[in-house]
Amino acid sequence: MADITGLAELQATFASLQADMAKQLPGMVERAAGTIKQEIETRMHVDTGELKNSLEIVQTAREHSASATVQIHNSGPDAQVHYAIFQEYGTSNMQARPFFRPGVEAAKDTVQAQLVGDVITVVEQNGR
Repeated sequence: MADITGLAELQATFASLQADMAKQLPGMVERAAGTIKQEIETRMHVDTGELKNSLEIVQTAREHSASATVQIHNSGPDAQVHYAIFQEYGTSNMQARPFFRPGVEAAKDTVQAQLVGDVITVVEQNGR
């Protein structure tokens, strides 16, 4: 890591770090959501493949913030894959086959490690 020799240099280093972090944040969030999506997919019951094909990542990024949502597209009450909720929780006539919640839970530690690693990488790149 480079030696910082004064307040102005410290402020410039922090400003550079903040700018780089903001630039890298959408990619970090997208990779984390991708990990969650993969874990969910491995737990899905596949019949026609329609449910699996409806799993998507919706991402938004603004200045200094980014978010990603892993969701089942088209899964409302009148939608094409309305049965996703029945798969997850079951019904009075069908046993639950949870896939979403267990996938998120399984990805939790990996996602945390990914995000921490990504932040450390950006910090290290700014220290050179």
